[in-house]
Amino acid sequence: MKALFLLMLLLTSGQCWAESEITVERSSDGMIHVQAQVIAPAPADVVWQTLTDYEHLAMFVPDMAISRVVSAPGEPLVVEQQGSTSFLWFSFPIKVVFAIDVVSARELRFRAIEGNLNDMTGTYRLEQTSAGTRIHYETRFRPDFWVPPLVSTGIMRREIARQFDGLVQEIVRRNTNPALQTH
Repeated sequence: MKALFLLMLLLTSGQCWAESEITVERSSDGMIHVQAQVIAPAPADVVWQTLTDYEHLAMFVPDMAISRVVSAPGEPLVVEQQGSTSFLWFSFPIKVVFAIDVVSARELRFRAIEGNLNDMTGTYRLEQTSAGTRIHYETRFRPDFWVPPLVSTGIMRREIARQFDGLVQEIVRRNTNPALQTH
């Protein structure tokens, strides 16, 4: 049984849907640090519009059930997101409310103000390249639920790759159909 479990972990954690580069590290105190990047074959404005379409993210980001702006117009931006992730017999519900600071049309910073991802902070940064737009993502957090130490980094790598894949597919869809782009 252990051999099967380890084989499945290796097979799923190495899979890469959107040709993303992802590193996940877990410190001895349970803090998880994620760095990821992927190139979306679209201009930065289409990537930005898709990335910040908070009301519709749950429609194309795998395992996200809810994404919605909960702040009133004119107030600082606050977004609630809920979803889950699972691996074999483990299931992990995710609920977080983010305060989002838009630094520029190519960078945003976020921090969790509620939810089960404690001390969460992070950034998204966009960089135009000859192949499209590179999306840089970095975050640190500490889940307030038990995650098996041996599989947490594999689960995170798998889930982030799937989420980036969903995001990039939507970016490509919007880029190839200008009627879907918001202005």
